[in-house]
Amino acid sequence: MTATQVFLTFLRETCTLQEYLFFGRIISSDCGNRYFRKRPLFKKDFVEGYLSRNNRHLANFMTRLFILAPNLIKKRHGNPRWGWIVKRHTGSRIEQMRWSDFRGKGIYLNYYRDNWYSWLCHRIDWDETEKRMHSPFKKGEEYDFKLLKKGDKRYKPYFIRTTWARL
Repeated sequence: MTATQVFLTFLRETCTLQEYLFFGRIISSDCGNRYFRKRPLFKKDFVEGYLSRNNRHLANFMTRLFILAPNLIKKRHGNPRWGWIVKRHTGSRIEQMRWSDFRGKGIYLNYYRDNWYSWLCHRIDWDETEKRMHSPFKKGEEYDFKLLKKGDKRYKPYFIRTTWARL
């Protein structure tokens, strides 16, 4: 698998259908970054192209995605997971919801960043891959990632296994 396929597999395994569509819509057509107004952000080599051009590593990609597509944060109210994240961190009181609405960007970003990192640790077979999780991508090199199989000792199914249904 390429790094882009790894990223899309992460979204498929951890997100609901509405969440997956939200990410797809923002990344493909409405990213909110002026640099990508005339050129598409999402391409076939979206992840590995970005990481190799900027000498970045795969474990930090989720944080960089929120910088590349600022509408993921600006339009977070359209993400069905947003309400769940707010309730999980603040309770259900209205005063706390207002506070979290203003400061909740960090909670929102940390939720996806932590899930991305733990998913990489538990689902990618780093022994079979010549690339390490925290080593930067080099220009012109191609890396092949393998997912752990269900029978492997190190395999852990994702801890928030969601179905493709409404939250």
